[in-house]
Amino acid sequence: MARAPRIAVFRPDDERLASAVETLESRGATAIPDPLLSVEPTGNVPTAATDMIVLTSKSGVECLTAEGWTPQTATVACIGPTTADRAQEAGWNVDIVPAEYSSAGLVTALDDAVAGKDVTVARSDHGSTTLIDGLEAAGASVSEIVLYRLTQPAGTGQSTVMAAGNQLDAACFSSSLTIKHFIDTAERRGVRSEAIAGLNRAIVGAIGNPTCKAAEKYGIRVDVVPESADFEQLIDLVLNAGPWRTWWVSLERSAHLDSLGVQGFWLEQYSRVVESYSPFRHGSVSPRLLLCCSAVSWRSVGMVDGLESLWAEECSLWESCS
Repeated sequence: MARAPRIAVFRPDDERLASAVETLESRGATAIPDPLLSVEPTGNVPTAATDMIVLTSKSGVECLTAEGWTPQTATVACIGPTTADRAQEAGWNVDIVPAEYSSAGLVTALDDAVAGKDVTVARSDHGSTTLIDGLEAAGASVSEIVLYRLTQPAGTGQSTVMAAGNQLDAACFSSSLTIKHFIDTAERRGVRSEAIAGLNRAIVGAIGNPTCKAAEKYGIRVDVVPESADFEQLIDLVLNAGPWRTWWVSLERSAHLDSLGVQGFWLEQYSRVVESYSPFRHGSVSPRLLLCCSAVSWRSVGMVDGLESLWAEECSLWESCS
């Protein structure tokens, strides 16, 4: 019987990590929890009146509510639905949620609403300059308050060793900082290049475009990015991407390919097609192509050679409908 896929998750060690583990295990996967982020509240709250409060995370809302702060008459803008839901649970009215759940999306959504206004951006100590620069360019008077610090807990990072040893089938990254901590930990353990190579032989999911770009900066190939910055959607995409990618991981690791002399050809085709056609990136692969994939590991060189024309025909079909 095939073992359950091992999927690393890096959420803070609270209900978010517990929920991720529960979701994965309910879907038949083996969760590898590695909480590379810790949220440390500063106790800071806005002290001056403001026209608008901009919140960029659920953690930020929780820090404010823990201190008993409320927005009163201020307009409340939240970066996405998860943050908005938590604010509404606290009894706040949420006025603005951008169509794109990112700092850039917030800037676009607020561009016509902040000129001449006092705007408070309440977030972590690792916020990008995109939000503040964009709001100031739109004519706002912006102040920033650090609600919490993001640190890496001691003793975490075992997933880097597992990735280096090809023991991970997938990884779900939920922030750019998580990726940085992963790489920094791999560097300290002397397995940076091996860990990156291991991730590139697995399924890698990123919660959004900023996280995707951070991964690619380190040479990590990202396979799936959900349309919304929702962790359960990320898990769904990663799990759905697994079946077809597993064929190719098996091929890449198969020493028998070298004896057949076809490894280079098939991996080249894999790279070309996967990068070109979106159905391959979401698990929608035809049975005939799966036949091509599995047949590469057959011992009959004649059968492998005979599949080249079938491969070309199938790729032509994908191209005609893409």
